[in-house]
Amino acid sequence: MDRDDAIETIFHREKKSILTFAIIILNALLFAMENTGEGLTASHMLELGAAFPPFIAEGQYWRLITALFLHGSLRHLGSNMLGLLFLGDAAESRIGRIRFLALYLGGGVLGNLFSFWHASSGGEAVVSVGASTSVFALFGFLLVSFLKDSKRGVKTPVRRFVIYLVLALLSGFADPYVDGYAHLGGLVAGSVLSLILIPADDNAGSF
Repeated sequence: MDRDDAIETIFHREKKSILTFAIIILNALLFAMENTGEGLTASHMLELGAAFPPFIAEGQYWRLITALFLHGSLRHLGSNMLGLLFLGDAAESRIGRIRFLALYLGGGVLGNLFSFWHASSGGEAVVSVGASTSVFALFGFLLVSFLKDSKRGVKTPVRRFVIYLVLALLSGFADPYVDGYAHLGGLVAGSVLSLILIPADDNAGSF
């Protein structure tokens, strides 16, 4: 399925992915609020709830969640919301809103927790924000979903999906301004959560 076909499916499906759209709108509104006052500085991000290992170690665990709804630039927001539009729609249409919310928040928190563990184990402590941790959890979920579909003989874009996933993961580790460990943690978390959230009688979903 190419991008135009995917967009056609998303916006013309009878049962819309309401929660995916709601999260996108929420992120956009919060980004507009971020741009007030000091602007998009590290100190301002920390005030708003960015993840930062030393602060989390002090007991500010809520940062594992709030960081998922903050973004460092318009480009950062746009790339994450584009990924959420496609991946979120595919996941939500397969497992429904409640389980999708559990996947999105649970995968994001666990991914940020993995990044915190890495920093606490001697890695670099960085200020981290963005929905990409949850987006990678959606990657992990859909990867497992597609593999299950393939085993049942259902045609899925597994090979193309894996190539894109690997490139996205590697580009994160190659960029010093991106928390690659949060992405990796989100990916693993989404894969594991898929084993719980995919219904036993699930037939093929669509991407």
